[in-house]
Amino acid sequence: MSRKKSALIKLRIKLALTMLAVFLFFVFLSSAASEVSLVSASSAPSKLQVHVGPPKVLADRGVYDSVLVQLQDSRGLPARAVDDVVVSLSSSKTDIGSVDPTLTIRSGNTYALAKFYSTYTPGSTTMTAVASGYTSGQASMTTVGPIPSKLAVYCFPDILLADGKVYDSIIVQLQDFGGNPARAPIGDIEVTLTSSTTKVGTVDPSLTIKSGSTYAIAKFYTTSTPGSTTITAVASGYASGQATMKTCEIGGAHSRLKVYVGPPKITADGLVHESIAVQLQDSSGKVVKAPREMTVTLTSSDIAVERLIPR
Repeated sequence: MSRKKSALIKLRIKLALTMLAVFLFFVFLSSAASEVSLVSASSAPSKLQVHVGPPKVLADRGVYDSVLVQLQDSRGLPARAVDDVVVSLSSSKTDIGSVDPTLTIRSGNTYALAKFYSTYTPGSTTMTAVASGYTSGQASMTTVGPIPSKLAVYCFPDILLADGKVYDSIIVQLQDFGGNPARAPIGDIEVTLTSSTTKVGTVDPSLTIKSGSTYAIAKFYTTSTPGSTTITAVASGYASGQATMKTCEIGGAHSRLKVYVGPPKITADGLVHESIAVQLQDSSGKVVKAPREMTVTLTSSDIAVERLIPR
């Protein structure tokens, strides 16, 4: 074979390979374009997807725009509603939180928002979205806050005159394991109270800590017999609490003021709490009656934490 024929054959082979490469390149471009077209054009909506954001909110009886229901196609891509889609919503644990019962995804849209309503009870609940002709969707919402676990009793103040009178001086507070105030759940908490030494004084047999509250106040009934008695608070599902109340005979000349706080921890909720008491005592700590009306000035070391309102 001559050199001229060999070069011609090589040229023809090279030209054929080039044409094949160009052909394969255009086939690849056509295939890629088709694939991009399929991805960018979503199919008809077939299911509902529930999103919550943020997934955790406060157990503060607040209202949150945090539930989103989205239409998706069979591949999980967002899909536009052809007509208005009415969606029914439900919460698995309404004692933790509830959701708007319905929402409408308007024609041409892919989603709609619903409100979540938290309670004072921390925990998790599952939101379910249902609509005719679509696969239902679910998502979990968690509310956070102190979980009540025990009762604490405070005598406020913890020493009274043995004068046969009635005092609003027994505070029962709901607390978590760390001793922080915790709000009562839906349904309230019924507390039973007892006094160990009734000859010294008695207490209201029961009180109710209302839903959303952290404490309640009961009356203490003194007798004319000085001494001490233990007040016990009991409620189903909670650890019991105790405190000691003392009563005394009237003291001598007044010499000092005693400040009581009860309970010592309250929620930073911007509300007014009647939790400061000032008592007149003699040098030995016995209670003394004021000989006349006395004005007491109260101050707080940090007004960013609390502001005292005299009464």
